Amino acid sequence: MAARRVTQAEVAAAAGVSKTAVSFALNDPEGGRLSTETVERVARIARELGYRPNRTARSLRTKQSESIGFLSHDVTITRFAMGMISGALHEANAHEQTLLITERNVDSTPASAALDQGHALAALLDRQIDGLIVAEMGTRLIERPDVPASLPLVFLNCLGPPEHPSVLPAEVEGARSVVQALLASGDREGIIVVGADRELETDPRVSVTIGDRLATIRSELRSGGVASWTELPARHWTVDAGYALMSHHLRESPGEVRGAVALNDRLAFGIYQACQEAGLRVGIDLSVVSFDDDEISTSLRPGLTTAALPYVEMGETAVRLLLDENAEPGVHRIAMPLRERESVRRPEAR
Repeated sequence: MAARRVTQAEVAAAAGVSKTAVSFALNDPEGGRLSTETVERVARIARELGYRPNRTARSLRTKQSESIGFLSHDVTITRFAMGMISGALHEANAHEQTLLITERNVDSTPASAALDQGHALAALLDRQIDGLIVAEMGTRLIERPDVPASLPLVFLNCLGPPEHPSVLPAEVEGARSVVQALLASGDREGIIVVGADRELETDPRVSVTIGDRLATIRSELRSGGVASWTELPARHWTVDAGYALMSHHLRESPGEVRGAVALNDRLAFGIYQACQEAGLRVGIDLSVVSFDDDEISTSLRPGLTTAALPYVEMGETAVRLLLDENAEPGVHRIAMPLRERESVRRPEAR
């Protein structure tokens, strides 16, 4: 049997005030209608009695459902997904909002994908959401979903139309910090960049951030005194790809590698494996830096220096922007903090 709900009338009786005063105290405490002492007393008694507001009644009165839609593609099943979701949930809870999460089938064919998304959107719109967050795992350019023009929209880890806010990682600053960490070793020769890919770099339908990452890596290497470096292309950023690329490069150019910039931590893990096989010690014979701050980066020995993708903060920011009537449209970039570990060799080890 469900527990009986405490009513406003019971809170009013216990506090010695009217039901109207309880409503003002709980819903508009700073409106100036009641004294601070009364507001605090009502709030305390409401907590003690276990009073919870009737959200259905409030929705009918305010014409707001106090719920946010979270429409995802590939987000809820990937290893970084929980960062975005937990950040959004944390911020939604802080604002007493309910986050309704739905996802289209990641195994859909192109023809059924649109149908899946249509069903997901319909499910959210039927619940009278007050706003919608559209989230992607790949930071690509996407179109505006078919929702009412009046519905607030925020695009999370993807780039939407310029009239709406989009939340993306600050790739330029992140890449700059990664290269500067690498160059702190003092090495200016034997540098490789692992994971460059023409499509990732130039096609916004595939990625709108990797171009910034690669361009900054190159400019920082150049301005840091690196006259030339080798780029090892990889379309898929996997451990196996990192291992294969590094193994081949070490066979072709033995003894020449002094520093490696991996485009993600999984590539870096493959680089570690290839180095171990070749008898090279990361952090002593060469330096390795990367991006993501995957769990793998702290498990490696030595620990991997990497720029963290700030998914928790991005999820929080998306909710704040959605609830802010004065939120600025356009791109909002969230800092990628550098996690400095032991994978960069010290200058005296040269």
